[in-house]
Amino acid sequence: MSLKLRNHIPISGPARREPADGTETALRVSLGFEPAWFRQRCGVDFSRRWHADPFYRYKTLQSMKAELVRAFPTVAYWDGTRTDDLATLSGCYGSYMITNMFGIPSHYESDRWPALDPKRLSIPEIDALRADKILDAPIVAELFRQMDIIEREWGHNSWLHELAGRAQQCLQYSGTRDFCGHGRAA
Repeated sequence: MSLKLRNHIPISGPARREPADGTETALRVSLGFEPAWFRQRCGVDFSRRWHADPFYRYKTLQSMKAELVRAFPTVAYWDGTRTDDLATLSGCYGSYMITNMFGIPSHYESDRWPALDPKRLSIPEIDALRADKILDAPIVAELFRQMDIIEREWGHNSWLHELAGRAQQCLQYSGTRDFCGHGRAA
């Protein structure tokens, strides 16, 4: 069995891949917007609060989706009646969740994705990184706190697959044992 993936751009996040379900057309366009687009039209502030506060993010995603439906009424990509895509971790910390897990901080601004701290790790710091310790990073505790809130308030856990996939990818790249016990031991 081969796994086929399709491009997907969450309302609030960078492009990612997700499993295809077989109903996709041969040519599929994915629409996505930079945070500045939403900042200008909806007043959304993408600073640290947006990434760390699931209640604030949910509220902003409501207005972001409403604006997409209003601005592009003929595009069926966004379903204004759905709410399960509003309680999400998609887009949190931009594309840098894994680097944040390794202790490299991000900087936040109101109208763009987070950017990595310009300070680079030294060779000894890189050598000291341990993939098997990433789940001990403060940002992981923060993500689990958000996941608990999302499950308690909105009753679903689609975030679990996203987090597990990102962590699994990191472990595979590092050559350590994966969550199922495959691969080589660290």
